[in-house]
Amino acid sequence: LAPKAVPFYNAVHRVWGPVALMVASIFFGPGAALFTGGLAWLAHVAIDRAAGFGLRTPEGFQRD
Repeated sequence: LAPKAVPFYNAVHRVWGPVALMVASIFFGPGAALFTGGLAWLAHVAIDRAAGFGLRTPEGFQRD
């Protein structure tokens, strides 16, 4: 992974983003659509982690 893409990759592969989206779905807008999007995002993160694809180092390599 290119080093300039690492901050974005690491940001979207943490659980706080999808959890925040799911909580926001309770208070704002079309709740079912936001909740489903957050759930899908969370499932993606969980599957990546289960498959061994965690966060990246600043150089773009997989962390152990």
